[in-house]
Amino acid sequence: MRYRVFKKITAILFCFSFSVIGAEPKGEKYAVWTVRNLSVENTELFENRIDIHLKDQNGKGFSVSYKNEPSEDEAGALLSLRDAMLGWSFVDIEGLRFLIDEKSIEAHLIPSRFECSSRDVVSNIPGGIFLRQTDALEYNFRVTQANYFIRIAGVFLDAKELCQKVLTAIDEPQLHKRGDNSDATRLKLEEMEKKIERSIFETRRVKYALAAMQNKSFFGCLGAPRPPDKKLVDRIVELKSDQPYIKRSDLMGRLVKEGYSVTEKELSIILQVYYNDFE
Repeated sequence: MRYRVFKKITAILFCFSFSVIGAEPKGEKYAVWTVRNLSVENTELFENRIDIHLKDQNGKGFSVSYKNEPSEDEAGALLSLRDAMLGWSFVDIEGLRFLIDEKSIEAHLIPSRFECSSRDVVSNIPGGIFLRQTDALEYNFRVTQANYFIRIAGVFLDAKELCQKVLTAIDEPQLHKRGDNSDATRLKLEEMEKKIERSIFETRRVKYALAAMQNKSFFGCLGAPRPPDKKLVDRIVELKSDQPYIKRSDLMGRLVKEGYSVTEKELSIILQVYYNDFE
């Protein structure tokens, strides 16, 4: 089964000159992570960037994206930053993604709880929190309240100071002025946010394109690719995010029950491309 799938993907890449390589083998090149008691769950290579999905001994997962293999110091600094964030008592982390750059480590934290003065304000932070570690830890994220869309940016000092900014933005949004943050810091953090958002978008775009090409017609290279329903793909990603170990048969049953038109072949292709699931 794996060999047939491999031949199929190879033929597709040849026909369309598509510059994407699928999952890389796990091995000693990831020792910088495995020696720290992290398991490599999945790796994906897109052009000149690798995305690696890791899990610690407590089963908590996160992902790291980089161009060059991290040094011991970089890996150590990233994990120290992660440990610090896991230790924040005012935040429960739902998702965590890192980017290793030449001069910094950047992170996108998706909270499931963000509690300030006994108030959970996570619904006011829909886009998550962007952080950048250089000599200091800088934060950058948006708070929504009514018709206001407020950017919070600065250097992390402690939870109390950050929560005060968030609560002020929520309780008195009309008082918040764009000029409260220095232009240099704001522009730098905006670029960081765009970089991480672009990375996430590109990963999903490439996977969607590959799924479309695998779903091409019987006539090989002469057949036009038929892309899967984007709503179907998004729903599968949602269900897999909520239930990572859901059985394929249960997933198919859930989709059919919800009214999606999907064949076993289409579901198989999407799971292979998005999750390296060759069941």
